[in-house]
Amino acid sequence: MYRTFVFFGSGLATVSPVVTVWWPGKVIDLFTQFPAGALHYGSFASHTCADFIVACSAVKETKGGVMEVSSLRLRWEGEDRLTAEFNTPAYTVEWRAWLYTEIERLCADITDPQKLPILVEIDPPYHITQGGTVLFQRHSGRGYQDGDPLWMTPAQAARLAKERGAAQ
Repeated sequence: MYRTFVFFGSGLATVSPVVTVWWPGKVIDLFTQFPAGALHYGSFASHTCADFIVACSAVKETKGGVMEVSSLRLRWEGEDRLTAEFNTPAYTVEWRAWLYTEIERLCADITDPQKLPILVEIDPPYHITQGGTVLFQRHSGRGYQDGDPLWMTPAQAARLAKERGAAQ
């Protein structure tokens, strides 16, 4: 199945091109094959997107498939209507809502939820979503211990937090 990825960072209001890659399994299983430092965060979405392309190129199951990079046709004039001050938590919330609305507009004719783009947030909490549902997230780094998974489903993250809370 071809999967479509878009990387974005709310803090810097940055969006990557669209990357389409062949991946037959669960998306979390693709990300868990990447080395821990393969995707760099805290910069521009296009940088993390480039890291993703390189990381996918090293995964056996994606090597034979076609990888495509294309433009994301957002209507940027909507961004001008955001009211919060740039680089504030309120702006981050507004900008993320604007982006999700634009993605929904672009994907209005997609009826199969599995074919919706996968949105990869490069700012904490590092959620990977599809159709508004969190598929999985990157470990926050706080409290990371050897053996912890780098990528976790919401259920795994809740279970780990509960276990760590009970241990303290």
